[in-house]
Formats: sequence, structure tokens, C-alpha cells
Amino acid sequence: MNRTVKVMKTDAKRIVSKIYTIKVSDVAKNLNTEHASLSNLSARLSSKGRPISMTKFKYQQNTNAGMKGGQGVRAKIKKDSGFKEVNNDGRKAFVGTMRNGSSGIFIRKDSKKIKKVLSPAVTEMLNQEEAKEQIQKSATDRFGKELNYQINYLLTKL
Repeated sequence: MNRTVKVMKTDAKRIVSKIYTIKVSDVAKNLNTEHASLSNLSARLSSKGRPISMTKFKYQQNTNAGMKGGQGVRAKIKKDSGFKEVNNDGRKAFVGTMRNGSSGIFIRKDSKKIKKVLSPAVTEMLNQEEAKEQIQKSATDRFGKELNYQINYLLTKL
């Protein structure tokens, strides 16, 4: 079971980074494994975390003076979709760094306040049907192979 969970974690990272424009290392930060033991005969892969900064995905800051309104930011979350403009109620996003050193993509809420633009959490990405199906299929296949391997190993020791 422990090997299966380890491989599941690797597969989950790869599958999410195939679907979304996020690095494998950024997905890995949000995945946890719990291994089986003699007292607890279950293993699990879990995900926790908050929404991720949009700067972890592909984005482009538009500086073309010919664009309507000048600047803005376009982001691409899923690999199979194109770049889309990031805006909120007609307010365009911009790339910047706050006083505390936090950099990211922001949208102005009013004349004094800005808000950091966030993307879905890794948990939400894993719960998408296409990702969930692929992860479950690979886990089922891997568990079957690993179970056969362990049974054959124990039979050869007899």
C-alpha cells in the first residue's frame, strides 16, 4: 500500500501539471501522504492548501500601448485553453509587489486598496473529473501490480 500511495502522489503531481500550467513542485507542496502501519492498515493521499497566486501559472503583462486602456494581465490556467484577460468589474489587473514583499497579480478594489488575484487550490484541481479519473485508474492499476508482486515474493520465501 505504501508504494502505491507514493506512486499515486507522483502521478497526481504529473497529471495536474499536464492539465494546468503549474509546476510539479508547486503541486507537491500541497500533497500529503499517510503511510500504512501494522496498527493502521490504510494509506492515503490527501491535499490541503489555499488558493494559489496567479503568478504560479503562465501569465503575460500587456504593455502594448495600442490596447484599449493600455496595460493589463492575461493568464492561462489550463493548458488546453488560451490566455484570458484578468479583470474584475472592468478593472484590469496588474503585476506588482506590495510593501511586505509579496509579489503577484493584483486588481484595484478602490482608490486605496488592492486585492491579490488567486487561482483555484490544488485540492480543487485534483477534484476535477478528468484528473480524478486518471489518478484513480493509475492507483488501481498500481495497487494490483504491487499486490501480485508482494504475494509472489511471500510465496517464494515458503
